[in-house]
This record gives sequence, C-alpha cells and structure tokens, in this order.
Amino acid sequence: MTVVSNASPVTYVGDGKQDLFFYSFKIFSSSEIGAVISDGSSEQTELIHGSDFQVESGIGDEFGGVIRYPINGKPLPEGKKITLYRKIGFTQGLELVENDSFSAGLLNEAFDRSVMRDQQLQEQLSRTFMYDISTPEEERLSPQQFLQETVKNRDKVEAALSESLQARDISKAYKKSAGEFCLAAEEARKEAEAARDSALRIATENYTIDPPFLVASSSAPEGHVYPVKIMNWNDGQDYVVTVSGGSFSRVDSIILWTLPKVDGDTLHRIYVYTTKAGYLRSADSEFTVNVLEVPVQDGPVMVFDDESGWDNLTGDWKINPPSHSVSADNDNQILSARMEIKQISGRIDHDRYSRFGFSSVSPLNVGDSLITDCGECSIDGSWKVGGEEVNYLPVMDDFTRCGFSVTSSTENIYGHEVWKIFDGLIDESEQSADKFHSFQAAVLPVAITISGPFLYPITKYSITSRKILWSDQETADIVAKRAPRNFTLSGYNGNEWVELDSQQEISGWAAGHSKTFSFSNDIIYQKYRLVVSAVENMGSVLDIGMLQLIAADSPNISYYSFASAGFETAPETVFKKQDVLMKLGYGATGEKIYPEKSLMLGEGSTTSKIVIKSPVSMKNIICFPGGFHNELLCDGVVVKIVSADEVANNDRTFSTSVFLEQPLSSVPTEIAIADRFTEVPESYNFAVSDDKLIISTNEIALPADTAIRRLAMEILAPAEKFESGKIFIKEKP
Repeated sequence: MTVVSNASPVTYVGDGKQDLFFYSFKIFSSSEIGAVISDGSSEQTELIHGSDFQVESGIGDEFGGVIRYPINGKPLPEGKKITLYRKIGFTQGLELVENDSFSAGLLNEAFDRSVMRDQQLQEQLSRTFMYDISTPEEERLSPQQFLQETVKNRDKVEAALSESLQARDISKAYKKSAGEFCLAAEEARKEAEAARDSALRIATENYTIDPPFLVASSSAPEGHVYPVKIMNWNDGQDYVVTVSGGSFSRVDSIILWTLPKVDGDTLHRIYVYTTKAGYLRSADSEFTVNVLEVPVQDGPVMVFDDESGWDNLTGDWKINPPSHSVSADNDNQILSARMEIKQISGRIDHDRYSRFGFSSVSPLNVGDSLITDCGECSIDGSWKVGGEEVNYLPVMDDFTRCGFSVTSSTENIYGHEVWKIFDGLIDESEQSADKFHSFQAAVLPVAITISGPFLYPITKYSITSRKILWSDQETADIVAKRAPRNFTLSGYNGNEWVELDSQQEISGWAAGHSKTFSFSNDIIYQKYRLVVSAVENMGSVLDIGMLQLIAADSPNISYYSFASAGFETAPETVFKKQDVLMKLGYGATGEKIYPEKSLMLGEGSTTSKIVIKSPVSMKNIICFPGGFHNELLCDGVVVKIVSADEVANNDRTFSTSVFLEQPLSSVPTEIAIADRFTEVPESYNFAVSDDKLIISTNEIALPADTAIRRLAMEILAPAEKFESGKIFIKEKP
C-alpha cells in the first residue's frame, strides 16, 4: 500500500443538528485521531476519545471514515467548530526478528505510519511563522527577538500617532494667527502617517496567512468533474487556482475540476493560494490526483423487440420500412455504435445451383448484385436452359463464358474457332464471323468437348450445317456437305465417358439445315463430347454451323451465371441486394428521437415565437433540458430553440410556445420536428445466415460528449420485411 493523500485536518461548523463528521485521512486505530472544539477565539478544548467522541467507521480505510460527537448530549451548537486531525504516536512498534517469517503488510503499515507522521509534523509547521529559505542567517530573528521587534514597532506606531495628534492640535491652536503653522502641521501629519505606515509594514512584513487546506479523493477517472474542497475557506480572502490539465470553475469553497483526458494513469496537480488586504499572500497549497484512464469497452447490445420496438409493424410482427425503433438508454457515455438488422424476405426462389450460377423463375437482370451464403457477386449472364428447342449453353463469344468452356481436338484457326458453333448465329454474311472449320490438315475423327455447370440432364442435341451467304450456291452446297455423317455423343461422370447416342450414315445436309437427335438420360454429366468420325462428302474437313445441347425434360426456367469465376462451392441461399439505408439517432437520457415529423402551426405565431398545437404535450419533446435536438424545421430550414412554454387547452389539446434563438424573416407556413436520425454509415456489410440476410453497418463514431446515453435506429428500404434490429455500442464507464 502507499500513502497518496495528505488530507488532515478537517474542520466543521456546528448547526445544532449534526453529530456525525467525516474525516478524509487514513488511521490504523481509533487512538490515532484527535478532535478539538473552538468558538472562533484563541481558546480551544481538546476532546477525549471514548468519552467525548468515538470512531464509527473507517479504521484502515484509505479514504477515511466517520466519528460521532458527542457520544451523548446535544449536537455541536451553531457558532462552534470541531476540528479532526490525525495524531500518530512518536514510537516504532515493529520489531523484525532475524530468520523469522516476513510480513509485507506489517512492513508497509510501518512505512505508512512514518509518512503519516511526517505529514502530521508538516501540518504543524505550516501553522508557524517561517522565514524564506533565502533569508541570510544574520537577518533571522529568534522568536523572542521577533516578538521584541514587533513590540518596538508597535510602540513606534503609537509614538508617531501621538506626535501627529499633537501637531494637529498645535496647528488648530495657531491656525487663525499663523497660516504657516497650519501648513507645517499638515506636513507633520503626513510625516507621522508615513512613519506609522512604515512601522506597520515593518511589523507585519514577516506575517503570513494560512495556506488553503485542500481535501479531495486521491484518484478519479479522466473527463469527470472532480470536486476539491477548501476546508479553511474564508469569505474575506481571494483564492487563486491553477491546474496542470483540464479546466475548472469554483463555487465558494468547492473547486470543480474537469479532469483532462489521459493516455494511461497520470498524476495531475492543483495549486491554490490565497491573498488578503492586497499584500498578504499565503504559501501555495498543492494537491495531487491520480487521473485514471478509462478504457473504451464494449457496451451492452441494444435489442429492439420485434413486437413493440418499432413504429411500423406488419400483422406478423415484422418490421415494414420505412420504420424507426424506440429509443434505448445506456448507463454510460456512448462513444460509437454499429447497427444490424435481419432481412427475412426477398430470398430468390431457385431450382438448382452450381458454383457458377443457378436456375430460377425469379425475374433477374444482368448486373443485379447478389448476396449468397458463399459471398457477394453479380449476374453477368442469363438465358433459358429448359424446354424443347432451347439450347442449354449461353451464347458464347470466346472459348469460355459463364462457367462453360468449349474445346476441340483440332487446331483452332483464327476466324473458325470451335466456340463459334455456340454464338447463336446461323447465317454467315461477309460481316459475320465464319463458323467452325477444321481445315485440310485436320484428320478425322474430330472431338468437340463442352464442360460447364449442367444442372439438368441433357436428352437432346441438334446439329446445324453451315450456311454461307457470301459465295455462290455451288460453294455453299459444298460447305454444307462437310457436316457430320458418323458421330457419337458421350457424357463424362467424373470417372469415365459414357456413350449416350451414336448416329451412322446421316446425309441429306443442305446449307443451314438442322437435324435433332433424342435419347433417354436422367444423369447430369459434368461434360459432353461430340466425336465426328466421318462427314457426308467423305472428305477430311469438318464444318459445323451450330450445335445445341437441350434439356428437353426440364422446366422452362432461366439460368443466371455468377460474375468472375464463381465460388469454391455452390451457394444454397441467394438474396438480391437491395438499396438499404440505415440511420442512427442519438440523444441524452430520456430525449425523444424521431424522424422528421410534421406539426400543426397554432395561432399567435410570430417570427421569434412559434406556437404548436397538438393533442399531446410537446414541450419536452421539442425542447428537452440538456438535449441535443432542441431545434425546429421551419419551411425546410432548421432553427435553434432557446426555450418553450406550454398550456393545456379546454379542448384537451396543448399549445406549446417555442422561442427561437434567431428571429425568422417571416412567420413560417410549415413546421416540423427536424430529423433526429442524423448519423449515416459510410458502408454496409451483407451476410447470409440461417436463410436470412444480415445487414450491418460500419462503426459510427459519435461526438465526444458524456451526455450521449440514448440511441435509436431507422431503416429505409424497398418493400421487404425485417426483424431483430440491434445496435452494438462502445462505451466509457
């Protein structure tokens, strides 16, 4: 333990009622506190512990305790004072025995007693006359010499005063006959008064007045108002206060010190001295306080009940925006807040998912943002994937798109790449790209492989011959005859290729002619491969205008592909990302937090006074004592409010008169409560959990004001339903 306070003694003035008195210093036993009674004169009476007074509490307490005086009889009467002080005996009772057990507590207590005894002696010395430390030894007087000099100076003053009076009398006697005597007397009077003043200065120049005696706790949290009491306060003296940090004000004997913010516990000091009669000045009194850093900590989570915590609820007790919560109070100052709410509607109904996309009947568009249980993405492609004559693959513009890829066993010649059989074009004009062509150097068979996120079994496929419009009919017919004659379609199940359909001796191809082939299949394969072993003209060059894979037995449904490369795994829950706005409102404890709310303008309104008529009392809503939102919206302009009065009308309404800080240019036609949800987050986070979309905001820093103890939240969004509104806060105790 340590001794961090020098608080002793303490004086109280009797009121004829009080018999319990607080002492602000530590004692180890009841015998170590003394008490005296005085009446303002030099006479004082020492009280005896046990018979005159007794210790009620606080023995061993760092911050003191309480004594009772008197034990019996009437309380301390008005005009009399009781002074409590510490009196540590001048003995040392701790004996340390060699090789005996060691007690740190007893050793600390002995050290503490030693320090307290030093403080006790210092307090006694502070009540004596003392020379400045720089006064030369030869100029220092003993107490007896000092008293003799004081008596001599007093005698000089009296002699000078007597001479002045004699001069005045002589001057009066000869005034009529000799004006010069009057002048001489006046001069003599001035000289006598000067001598008197000089003697007074000499007689009192070594006198001092008692320094202020300061009492306060030894530690306090940063930012708090810390009271320091001047125990020997005197109305006739001036007090000068200096602090090492923060700010202060003083109300009579109480100094209200607003402690500074600190990084780590820090010692700060307050200095006080007093002056009297213009030239008497006390020594400085110093008090040290350990200013404790208050760590920022997570506060309680504010949860707004789904059944009663919001102003716009649907029949199933779900939040229907626009809506705002009720207000929630916190015991401590709120430094920052983060909002969270769950969206329970708006989930996209889907049929099947892959890690590259999903099929759904929901109407979505390319570019729509999505929130999934695997992350956030957007739609970069959409097309029909089910039903008769519908190609399962997207329209390709390269070898890969939307998770699908197309390869061939032959070299891809520029302008005749294999992916062009999926580009959605049949006619080949001079402006359109050429179709797949294997060139003379190719050797049959040619394999075309298609891989991608197949969600439904393929049960059909269609082959279309090339149709060129940029040449004569003979050439066009020659190109068409390069269509497949013998071919096989297979599916890959992850381990092996499985033959699904095989065709032989297919002929009769004309330019742009399509042939469709069906087969039974209920397996979803990862890849499909068309292997062409012969063409109709029995040559070695293969030309194909279009190839379609068809999930004929699947529903007429759309497929939406994820942008980029998709996800590591297939998501199961998807929400369309909506434009959501969440706003935070703050206030003092008990202050109403509203969005903008129209009010009725009452009769008698002027440019400086606005009258509001309402079926409910509005005074404390409009002008809350110590609130943050004492303002009004007048014709769209926010104006400050100074005060408000209110009367109850006979028709069970209220008329509230609101007085403005600055007068308006004209009486407004429309008035409203200004929007008190003033804090808007910079960013939002979206995540899917338990089939619900959790929307949360970044942490919003609030103004540094210890009065901020109340929060509410508002949500503005499309026609979705929400629940479980929460605010996570950080606070300072």
